[in-house]
Amino acid sequence: MGHDCGGLTQTITAGVAYWEEMLPGTPRKLVSGYLSLVEPELLAQLSRCGHLAEPARHLILAGGRRIRPLVLLGACNMLGGNWAQAVRQAVAVEFIHTASLIHDDIIDHSATRRGVATVHESMGMRTALLAGDALCFLAIELSAASPGVPAILAQACREMCIGEAMDEGLEAAEKKTASLFRAAAEIGAVVACAGPDDVASLRRYGHMLGMAYQLRDDQLDGEGTADPLPYAQLARASVDGLPAGPPRDLLQDLAAFAARRAK
Repeated sequence: MGHDCGGLTQTITAGVAYWEEMLPGTPRKLVSGYLSLVEPELLAQLSRCGHLAEPARHLILAGGRRIRPLVLLGACNMLGGNWAQAVRQAVAVEFIHTASLIHDDIIDHSATRRGVATVHESMGMRTALLAGDALCFLAIELSAASPGVPAILAQACREMCIGEAMDEGLEAAEKKTASLFRAAAEIGAVVACAGPDDVASLRRYGHMLGMAYQLRDDQLDGEGTADPLPYAQLARASVDGLPAGPPRDLLQDLAAFAARRAK
């Protein structure tokens, strides 16, 4: 897929169609609004990576659900923040996620990802390592626009590294996956200038959502026996007391999706 206007429109349309199928009760306008700002900002920021722009955008252009940006923007929107001003933070979180995939594929000797060759297979190990590093540092740079956000993102990155070095299990799931979901939800609340109780609720939501997501992954891979459903239910309950409306509905629907998705 190219990165011209036609390709970008196709990416947004495909993303909206995916979520419309997965979350039939979620307003199309809400998801479309989020993705229509996230996707072009992803590509605009990637252009700053110089010679590493092409390998850095390789997996971005191959697809992806953008679930972490949806969590961040939904949290910000729900709490009354200007979610359009949180788009760069959402992009930062997606860059961290993409960098982790590039590096994980190297560790796992994976040949394909999202239906295309992995970055190290198509462009070499050195280029893949540098592209992943560039995405991490670009994410930190973007996050610096909002006070407190770089520390949240850096903590998640540290925990992801620790989790990747661990054997499978609940603690590994908590660190390598739930940490970035937790950061996405918390950043959304922080950008919305939410109070400490609401920030804590979103942290808990993101943590439980990430646990459900990883445990469902383990089930689908035939490697896990822990049930993701209780974590999804706890995620939904974490935002029950927060402002009602389409953004909260989206967050709760994403929790249900994490535990029941087929792929």
